[in-house]
Amino acid sequence: GDVGEGGGVSVHPAERPSDLTFETPEGNPLAWPLRVGVLSAPFRPGGDELRWRSALIGARPGTGRVELRFLGERPGPDGRIETVGPVEDASLLDRCDAVRLWIELEIGPGPRWDPPMVDFVDLRWIEEEGP
Repeated sequence: GDVGEGGGVSVHPAERPSDLTFETPEGNPLAWPLRVGVLSAPFRPGGDELRWRSALIGARPGTGRVELRFLGERPGPDGRIETVGPVEDASLLDRCDAVRLWIELEIGPGPRWDPPMVDFVDLRWIEEEGP
């Protein structure tokens, strides 16, 4: 499966701009590294048995770095949601019917302000047939 351009029609909530904004500084004002992150809502594409395959991230590290990790969700033995991960490879999320993206950006001190940016994450999966 593939959600495709713009997130597809079955992604909820709909895409919206972030409420977090920064004014572009003159030069780089950082004395220490700045690390920020975002954790997505659970993504459940549906289907009986899912197998997460891979993810492609479109990002520009600038003078920093971008890190993408995954957390899976699956029903635990007691019926409660169990979290798996974080892992760096989505295919390690065995028996997880939902996945969350954890994206971290880091920029350090330096002569110029050139922060990392993320353009997209393309998450892929397949539906497996039951026994």
